[in-house]
Amino acid sequence: MQQRPTGITVLAIVLIVGGVTLVAGGIGILSIPLPVVDPLTQLVVNSSIVVGLVLVLLGAAEIAVGWGMWSLREWARITTIVLFALEAVLNLVGGVALIIGVKLGGVSISFPGVGIALLLTALIQGVVIWYLSKPDVVSYFGVHGPSSISVVSSTIVSVPPPPPSPAPTVVPPSPPQPTEYYQLPPRPAAWLVARNGPQAGKNFGLKAGETTIGRDTRRADIVLDATTVSGEHARVRCEEGQFFLYDLASTNGTFINNRQIQKQMLRDGDVVRFGQAEFVFKSVS
Repeated sequence: MQQRPTGITVLAIVLIVGGVTLVAGGIGILSIPLPVVDPLTQLVVNSSIVVGLVLVLLGAAEIAVGWGMWSLREWARITTIVLFALEAVLNLVGGVALIIGVKLGGVSISFPGVGIALLLTALIQGVVIWYLSKPDVVSYFGVHGPSSISVVSSTIVSVPPPPPSPAPTVVPPSPPQPTEYYQLPPRPAAWLVARNGPQAGKNFGLKAGETTIGRDTRRADIVLDATTVSGEHARVRCEEGQFFLYDLASTNGTFINNRQIQKQMLRDGDVVRFGQAEFVFKSVS
């Protein structure tokens, strides 16, 4: 199964715990008995019922989104971004208003401490939105396990016997031809397994032709979000059934088993490093 990044795990737990807290608070409000002695207390009772139901519904929704984040569901990622964006805008507006002060009924109300707390909350929500929008984080959602690697199997071709000769000449039929076995040459299959960084444990399949590795999303087939990786750092090329690694004049170099290379054939189990991004080369032939 594909590993879940630590940031997504923490965010899912926070959402689930927050949702449980809201549900518990809503149930607590609904369970408090309030005596009705006049219209004012009736209004309070009605308001508490509404508030309790709203808290229960919001808590249930937050638990569902937290479960979706835990399960790496794309809808949960989008929902979290939308909700945090709306809350961040509200916190920004409310924080600025409480810092500079607002007038209600001719009275100026100012709570700088609360306003600063709201601004810090908006900042944290902005960081979460940025994190959930990163390409390497987005790649984890909607995927439930590494893609399988297929190997071309042998194909058995049966040659039918020749048709009998036409009459009137009677010719004994030829004996059936033996079944011939044709085996297609196996197509090489290989992949890189990340050993460190936010993509640790993730598999990157290599093409039968060329696969470019780098930080530039427009030019690289395998995109690595690391400052030590160049835009076009290296290239893996399949040549006559073997995979060769080429360095593309990268800034921080390309290494195989801690030895810097310009071109070298890859073998199963080799430790490959692009700058500080480390992988293990795996192959099936």
